[in-house]
Amino acid sequence: MGTTETIREWVSPWQEPADDPERANQPQGHETESMLSTAKAIFQNMHGQLQQELTQHQMEAEQAFFLSAAYTCSGKWLHAGAFYGRYFNAYRFQNGEFLEALRLRCLINPLACDIQHGGCQLCLCGADISREVTHALDCTRYCGRYLNRRHNMCREAFVNVLRDIPDYSPTIETEVAVGLDRKRRADVVIHETGATEPIIIDFAVADPAAPRYRAADEPSHVTAGAAGKFRAEEKRALYRQIGVRVFPAVLEATGRPHDELKQWLKDLGA
Repeated sequence: MGTTETIREWVSPWQEPADDPERANQPQGHETESMLSTAKAIFQNMHGQLQQELTQHQMEAEQAFFLSAAYTCSGKWLHAGAFYGRYFNAYRFQNGEFLEALRLRCLINPLACDIQHGGCQLCLCGADISREVTHALDCTRYCGRYLNRRHNMCREAFVNVLRDIPDYSPTIETEVAVGLDRKRRADVVIHETGATEPIIIDFAVADPAAPRYRAADEPSHVTAGAAGKFRAEEKRALYRQIGVRVFPAVLEATGRPHDELKQWLKDLGA
């Protein structure tokens, strides 16, 4: 959760409805700047303290997820459900869904209550889900259909962002067979006017708390964005084997975009 809603968040500022009656009582000008500065300082202090505690207790999975989520707009998808739901009936959560998402955001195992009340603490793959907070975000045995749906939703949100860019009207195709043997399907192929070759894009969502990202040369629990970078290089290597140059569009499970993807969209004017 979080990835599809975040695609628009980091290419354009989140705007509140103009007719919000509560805005009349909000501080303006220098008061707002002072409050934001104070809030930022408090957050940075809390962030540093929590990182130290997670490190001391060797809670690498939680540390990786927390580090990945510590960027601008990472939590808006969660609290937007309360705000936008009131005005536009958008981003609605059922009670159970909201609690599950909030627990994960706060580094609390979403299944903790079920396990505490006698539920099985082992995943279908055999992993102990009472210890791995974000295991379900990366396990194909546990929620394979959800992973596919999340991937496709991210792809569609990305295509919609491209189509909304002013003065940018390329031909966009999805699910296109590429390579000499045409056996691999790229998520998005963009044909720009006057370009000599298309832009081939393949999506991926990486869970920063997954063991393979934490065990990489650049561990995800030490370096923010490391999981996205690792997955992007995997995508490039995969397509290189079939002689195709690909642009990997990678998001981390917290919604954090890979730096190259974010910069590319900004360069386009998104």
